[in-house]
Amino acid sequence: MLMFCQPSDSRLEKHFPTMQLLTNFTHLQNQTGAPIVLPAESIHLSTVSLFGELTGDRNDHNTEATQKFVRPAVQGFLSLSLFADFHKRICRIENADPINVRIIETRFLRPVYVDEPITPKLTIKSAEQKSDHIVVIWKYELLNTASKKLVFAEIELRYYFTTNHTHQ
Repeated sequence: MLMFCQPSDSRLEKHFPTMQLLTNFTHLQNQTGAPIVLPAESIHLSTVSLFGELTGDRNDHNTEATQKFVRPAVQGFLSLSLFADFHKRICRIENADPINVRIIETRFLRPVYVDEPITPKLTIKSAEQKSDHIVVIWKYELLNTASKKLVFAEIELRYYFTTNHTHQ
C-alpha cells in the first residue's frame, strides 16, 4: 500500500491541538463549509517510481526534467489518490466504513512536482444522513507554497453503517 505519510503523524496534533476527529454525523454537519488545511508535505521520487511500477503510469517527466516540465512531475492520479490518506487522518465515522466512492469532478490545474511542498485542503461541501449510511461530498484541493491550486476534486463518499447505530 502506498503511504504518503503516516496517518498517526503527531504533526496534526501540533497544528490542530483542539481539532476533534470527525466521528459522527453531527461532527460532519458542524464542519460543513469550513476548510481543514493539513500540514504541507512532499511526494518523493521513490513514491512516484513505485506508483509508476504498480500502475504502469511511467513517463520521462515523472523521473526527470523535460521540455514540458522543469522538474519531475507527480502522476495526476497519484496526487488524486492521496485524498484517501488525508481523509483517513481527519475522519473516521463510528461503526461505518466509506465503502462507496464516486469522483464527481477532477481538475489537474498545474503540475505537482516531486519534492515540492503541497498543502492538502479538505472541505465538506454537504453531508446527508440516510437510514443505513451517510453521504458526504468532499472538496479536495492540493495547493503549492504560493497557495495556487494544483489539483481540485469533488468526491462523494458513502459511509455504510457496519452495526446498529443511533442518529447523531
